[in-house]
Parts: sequence; structure tokens; C-alpha cells
Amino acid sequence: MSTRKTVIDAAAALRFLQERFDDKISAVEFIHGGETAQAFSFSSGNGAFVLRIHTDPEQFAKDRYAHEHFASAGVPIPRTVDVGNVDERFCFAITDRVSGQVLSRFDETTTAAVLPRFMDVLAGIHQTDVAQLAGSGDWDPSGKGRFDSWRAYLLFIGDDEWFEWSRMFRESFMEREIFDKVHGRITELVEYCPQDRYLIHGDYGFHNVLSDGAAITGVIDWGESKYGDFLSDIAFLDFWDPARGFGRIFRERCRSAGRPIPYYAERLRCYQLHSGLLSLYFWSMSNQQSRYAETRARVLTVLDASERGDAE
Repeated sequence: MSTRKTVIDAAAALRFLQERFDDKISAVEFIHGGETAQAFSFSSGNGAFVLRIHTDPEQFAKDRYAHEHFASAGVPIPRTVDVGNVDERFCFAITDRVSGQVLSRFDETTTAAVLPRFMDVLAGIHQTDVAQLAGSGDWDPSGKGRFDSWRAYLLFIGDDEWFEWSRMFRESFMEREIFDKVHGRITELVEYCPQDRYLIHGDYGFHNVLSDGAAITGVIDWGESKYGDFLSDIAFLDFWDPARGFGRIFRERCRSAGRPIPYYAERLRCYQLHSGLLSLYFWSMSNQQSRYAETRARVLTVLDASERGDAE
């Protein structure tokens, strides 16, 4: 288990909800949670909700902002009902519980049937108007991007003061040789990346998209959302699920629509390597050596394909 995983049991969650939200709470159940958050579903006299616990309040503030500014009929984002602190360590968010479950819990037949709508919702995210919002890269709870440009965000991954790479090489299983190879290739490929600004989810996948088996009913976890090149979301999908061929699927979709994408392979590889390097950093920081080894193998596969110039 991650050393950064929030761990709170259902009994503690129930006590907190009874004190903070409603003393008539029922049916508290552990549900999907990410690498750092923990989540519970529950019911009260006011409806059905989800409680999430985390150590970073900004994650939940971004979820609230996303619902208030980016939600639409084509991009369903659950409403945030309440946010605050559990104690000096943990923060919480309570959101409406939408119908269905995360796509990762469906069988392959249902997943394949819902996949076109899954891609349609992602397109809707990318079509969201962010022209009036400043900055690029990660945006803060006020909706402002933290970087002057998309390339500045991509290159920031090499910042030793922020990421403490030198310390990581000394104190964890993070390998300097892997970092040097991947970071060097990112620096080369970033020259192909445009400065266009689109809304990016940043963690769009079957673990953060809910469905009732027919429609997409919710897109959750906006903590990694950014402004930048929309291909970043496709690269993320393709990096973590290469067998499904999201890169190929999306490229064919664009060609069919008469929208060829310049430097498609170079941009996709850049973002895949960027996601991979960030993940290697996280696995090292959270002492997950088996996950590090799995991701390392995938990163090296992408790196080899990039250096050979393979098209997606």
C-alpha cells in the first residue's frame, strides 16, 4: 500500500458524518478511492452522497470549481455539497452521489459498449471554453493556471528544488539514469508541443468516470486538471492502457472528422513520458517498488518507440 494513502475506517467516517452533516446517516460503505484519498458512500434524509477524505484540501477545492465552472449536459461533474477539515491532518469533501459506478468495475462487454460515450465526454471537456481563465498547466482553486505557458509546465518536471530529484536518487529506488534518459527526451520532444490552451482533466480514465451501463453519469477527481494540449489526456489513457490503443483510436477519430493533428506521435510520446516520469516520482516517494518497476518497464517501452520514431 502507498505510504501516502489516507486510511480511515467506516466507523470513524460514520461518527464524523453524524457530527458534521446529519445524525440520521445510514448505509456508510467504503467505495472507490485513489492512490491518496479514501471514499465512502452514505445516505441521509437529504439524499445519497459520497464522502472523500484526503490530506490535500486543494484537490477538493478544484472539484468544487470544476462543477461550478465546467459542468454541462455533456460533461457531468457531481456537485460539491460541503468541504472542510476533519482534523489537523485530514480534509473532507461531500458530493452528490450520481447513479452508476466507476467504469473500472464493469465487465469488458459493457465497457466496450460505453467507450464511444466515454470518448465523447472527453471531447466535451476539451471543448470547454477556458479563454477567460489565465495561465497554463496546473490551475489553482481560483481557476488560474500556475505557469506562463504549457511548455514551461512540461519542463518544470526537471526542477530539482521542487521535486528534490537529487535527494530521491540518494534516498529512494528512483534511478538517476532513468531520469536523465526520460527527462532528456521530454526536453527534445517539447519543441513539437503547441501553446494552445484546452481544459485537460489530467487523470481521465476508467477509475474516475462513472456510468450506469449506458450513459456517462459523472466525471470525478479534478485535482490533476490543467490547461494545455488536449492530447495530454489521450497520452495518459494510452500510457496506462496500451492494449486498448487509445492513441490509435483518437487519431482515427480525428482523421475521420477531417481534423489531422500535426506532430501527433511526437506530442503523444512527450506527454506519455511526462506522465511516466511523474508516476515514477510518486511510486518512489510513496515506497511502492513493485508499481515503480511496472511503470519503469512501460516508460522504457515508450522511450524506445519515441527514439525509433514509431507512429502511434
